[in-house]
Amino acid sequence: MSVNEYCLKFVSLAKYAPEMVRDMGARVRRFVLGLLDDLFADANITAQNNDMTITKMVYFVQGNEDRLKEEERLRREKEREFSKRAKSTGNFNHGGSQAGGNRQFFKKLKLGPAPSSASALVHRLKFNKKNQNFRTTDS
Repeated sequence: MSVNEYCLKFVSLAKYAPEMVRDMGARVRRFVLGLLDDLFADANITAQNNDMTITKMVYFVQGNEDRLKEEERLRREKEREFSKRAKSTGNFNHGGSQAGGNRQFFKKLKLGPAPSSASALVHRLKFNKKNQNFRTTDS
């Protein structure tokens, strides 16, 4: 239910319980208690103002509702854009032959045995911590 719909319902029902909404402060507090959780926290703080009227509160809550709807719309749009990018850059969401089209890229190269001179060089290199350079053990 939107804030406008809630406000109309609140005003129409307030006629049947005048003792619950006898002054403007009580009316505003009762209005705030019926709001959704997303809107309640800010409205509850704002309701503490002494000069708050039901009209001011409705405008305030409508502004918050509009802001929350816009944030939700932007979040959905961002998710949709991310989903489109993921699909266009490799179909990460699908299995099968389409997703495996570039598997050759990930296969390891088959190397033969390392030449003995290369492995000997690895054993002869040592790391000097003082000046952080590699040097051979021969020098």
